[in-house]
Amino acid sequence: MLFIKNVTIKEAMLFLLFAGVILAAKWTVNLLVKKRKGKSAQNDRIMQEFLHS
Repeated sequence: MLFIKNVTIKEAMLFLLFAGVILAAKWTVNLLVKKRKGKSAQNDRIMQEFLHS
């Protein structure tokens, strides 16, 4: 728990902001992949491999 002493509120808020941006980007990509389902099975497999690597 020693590392918590040196974390400022600003740093904690920046971390939460960046984590939120990363999650929003992941959800957006997943949504776009789901919308493309059925258009091209090969493209979906390539995109899924890219996302899971």
